[in-house]
Amino acid sequence: MTVSEERVRHRLHGSSLFFRLIPLVKSFLFPALLVYFLSSDGRWQLWLPLLILPAFLIELYRTRTLRYALDDEELVITTGRWFRGERHIPYSKIQNIDLVQGPLHRLLRVGEVRLETASGAGSEAKLIVLSRAAELELREAVARGRYAAGAAEPTEDETEELPAPRDEELLLKLSMGEIARIAVDPGRSLIPLGVLFGLAWEFDLFERFHVWKRVADWLDAGGLGFGWLDGILIALAAFLALTLFSLIGTTLLFSGFRLRRVEDQFRIRRGLLTQVRATIPRRRIQVVSVHQSLIHRWMGRVRVRVGTAGKGGQDEDHEQEESWLAPLMPQRELPRLLAAIEPRLIETEPAWRPFPRAALQRARRRA
Repeated sequence: MTVSEERVRHRLHGSSLFFRLIPLVKSFLFPALLVYFLSSDGRWQLWLPLLILPAFLIELYRTRTLRYALDDEELVITTGRWFRGERHIPYSKIQNIDLVQGPLHRLLRVGEVRLETASGAGSEAKLIVLSRAAELELREAVARGRYAAGAAEPTEDETEELPAPRDEELLLKLSMGEIARIAVDPGRSLIPLGVLFGLAWEFDLFERFHVWKRVADWLDAGGLGFGWLDGILIALAAFLALTLFSLIGTTLLFSGFRLRRVEDQFRIRRGLLTQVRATIPRRRIQVVSVHQSLIHRWMGRVRVRVGTAGKGGQDEDHEQEESWLAPLMPQRELPRLLAAIEPRLIETEPAWRPFPRAALQRARRRA
């Protein structure tokens, strides 16, 4: 079936090209700056901006030719002008409508809409970007199609036009104190250090600026002059700096975190600058894992991770995607969350068994 002339075809928002170019510029700008400042000869680096021109033309073509239509039973997306592509997504198959909004999105009252279907193929479609009115129209069309096909509930309850869900429960709300507890985890605090060290190693910054020689000369000269106290002060300052960076990143990521159970779905909202609203259908959860580091064990906190079925598709190569359902929560509230996921998780205590000694001996021999 081709798109008929009678079908009303909608275009993306006028700012779509701008938002599609932002990740492109981000991925290009940092390597280009490094090459420009670290190269010592020639002025060929001034031609580097031209490398982004082909990608710009491709994004311009995709944005100007993409159209979508809201039929009675399906969403139809067409792309291209000379080589046309057409996709049909039945409303009854759409399970999730996720919305991602950064500060500029909210300023312009637009958002990136991601559609997921029951086939578990990751994001079945991404509409970058739609206005708030177009997003509401899309949600209403999907809700009507799902009701007509016998689906239980709409995919989201964010619009005022749709009926409120009948069964809703707030499972987790992260305070600033809980966010700070996430940030002090040593594993998370070392992430910025690992990224900086990897970049410095990749671009030979240690050799260019003679870092190792400077450190050796500094140690030979007596360091800060306090003897063994030097190491303690340096370690403490490094820990505080890394914790500060981790706290900033964690706050941007998890500020305003809410986890709600709405009917048979878990809905997550998080983010300070870039706000994300995501949905995890309960029936797609295959694996539930509870994590607890040494520091969080002292604090009486746990983290809950879930593995959902078949979200490999276009964006992933694996058949299962893991997501943090609860980045951090009090251990005493864990049974309530597990019961919301699957009541059988708390009905019976697992019968833990040690490994047979013969199996341990075979493992030692193989090692």
